[in-house]
Amino acid sequence: MPWKPLLEVATWAAFALEALAPVLLWIPGIGVAWALGLLALHAGLELTNNHGSWQLLMGAALLTFLPAAWLARLVPSRTPVWLRPGK
Repeated sequence: MPWKPLLEVATWAAFALEALAPVLLWIPGIGVAWALGLLALHAGLELTNNHGSWQLLMGAALLTFLPAAWLARLVPSRTPVWLRPGK
């Protein structure tokens, strides 16, 4: 199996992402990058495994660690422009 070393690195990366998440998600500079890494991990698990809705729930929970401005660009708002905060 020529890809076995890649799988070993990916396994240890997944362990590190999950184990350090409770601490590093709360650090402002690192937390966003860590949340994106965890979102990628859970998206990959959703595509390759069948764990019910667990991966979707984790993805939704991790979205709370992303900046609000990022999410505002992704999700259209029905609030009139003149009522939006910061406008």
